[in-house]
Formats: sequence, structure tokens, C-alpha cells
Amino acid sequence: MLNAHQIAYFVAVARAGSFSRAALALNISQPALTKQIKLLEDQLHLRVFERTGRGVRLTPAGETVLEFAGTISSQFERLERAIAYLRGAPSGVASLAATPLVAHIITSPVALAARATLPHVQLRVMEGYGAGVAQWVAEGRVDLAVSYIPLSQVQHLIDGETLLDDEMVLIGRPDRIAAHGLGDTIAFRRLRGLPLILPTLQNGQRRWLDKSARELGFAFDLTLEIDSLSATLDTVALGHGLTILPRRAVLTDLEQRHLTCAAITDPMCPPSSPYLPRAAEQLRWSPNSLSG
Repeated sequence: MLNAHQIAYFVAVARAGSFSRAALALNISQPALTKQIKLLEDQLHLRVFERTGRGVRLTPAGETVLEFAGTISSQFERLERAIAYLRGAPSGVASLAATPLVAHIITSPVALAARATLPHVQLRVMEGYGAGVAQWVAEGRVDLAVSYIPLSQVQHLIDGETLLDDEMVLIGRPDRIAAHGLGDTIAFRRLRGLPLILPTLQNGQRRWLDKSARELGFAFDLTLEIDSLSATLDTVALGHGLTILPRRAVLTDLEQRHLTCAAITDPMCPPSSPYLPRAAEQLRWSPNSLSG
């Protein structure tokens, strides 16, 4: 009969692709880890790993086992946290996923709040794109996620709640905004022909922007495609183009880089609403302690 440790060890090796790296992460000796995986294979009567020049990889049987083991391992971790909560001392690892834009603004305050209110909980923050972070919650890879996309886009995967509504704005240097004759607001159709710096198509907001433009019969005039938020704002600050981002997410950055913005209206950009999956209920501690 498999036990929780064997499952956790198997998942660690599968994700690390190496016995030595997994042993280091688990804080056990490599021989002990190898022995546990051998016991697991003996019990399953299956070979789950095969050695490569750089480590190990899953066999087809191992890939099937991982589909179930990853979820089981996550459930064991949540059970341990629930028990610790009932004892009055939450502990263990809590994993939070966020899109790059959200991670940019919440990582530091969330880490400080978690350390202050949950001193025995190790917070793990991961970055992902769009609906991908919701998929991680659905698969049990992370406990909760925050994303700058409408909740309606991921309700087929997880349950959640909207934290706030934001507005999309066109951002640029004051002289560049003035050169295009723009004021405090700009109709979406007037984005046509502007030199824009946007993320690549793996970004959900970029896909919504393109869809809205197509519905109005035009395509954006792209100067650059940059996935890095800081690099985008730095490039805009140098006067090489304009960009589109949620206002609240970059307020501090605009001040620091002496940039200005115009709210996009008529029609309004696709609403940008960070959401929080309700996986916090499974963690058995208050989500407020991680969102302050």
C-alpha cells in the first residue's frame, strides 16, 4: 500500500527530473530517496522512471501515475494544514499563483502579511499567464491564484470571487500623449494607427485587445511586443511608443517614470477584474491574511 511520503517523493522526482535535485529539495539523502522510489515501483509492479543523460524522465506508466499522484500529494498537504489549523498553529506550504501584472503589485505585501500572521507557513509564489493560473488551481498544483482577467473566463475551471474592477488605460510620456492630441480619455477606435507596445499573444489581455480591435475593423500598429512589465514601461518612458495596462496595477510605476495615461472608452476595453479562486476554503485559514 502506498503511503503519503512515497507519493510526495515520486511527485518531487517527477517535477525535478533528477533524484539529486529532488533529494536536495526534500532534505533527504539521495540513497534514501532512491530506495523509496524502488519500493513504490515494486508495490505498483511498474517502472515509473527511466534514466537519461541528464537525470530521469517518466515512463508512460509514470505519466499516468503522476496524473493522480500530483492531486493526491496536494490533498495530503491540505489535510496537514487543516489539522494544523484545528490545533491552532497553521503550518506547511501555501502556494499562490499570479499573472505577471498581479505578481508585480501583490507579492511583497502578501509576503509581509503572511509572515506577520502565519509565521509557520511557507509562502510559495508562482507566475503564470491568464487562465493558466486557474488551471493550476483546478489541477491542485497551487492553492489559490489571483489573475487580472474576468472571472467569467475561468468559471468552467474553478469557483472564485472578484476582488476589484479596474479600467484599461493608454500609457505614454506626456509629450507623446500630447503629440497625438489625446486628453484624459480616448475612444477605443482611436487606438488605430498609434505606435503600441503590447505583450505577446500568450497574454490574455492582449488577446482581448486584438479581439476588440477586430470587431471594430482594424488591427493594432505594433512597435514592439514585450512580455516583461518593467521592460515595457521603461521602453515607453524612453518615448519609443505607447502601451495599454490596467490603471491600478501601474499607478506607482507611472509616477516613478513620469508617465501619464488616458482612460480607454467607447467601447470600454474588456473589463479587467482580478479574481481569487475559492481554494482558500480548502486551506482552512482566512484568505484575508494573504490579501491585506
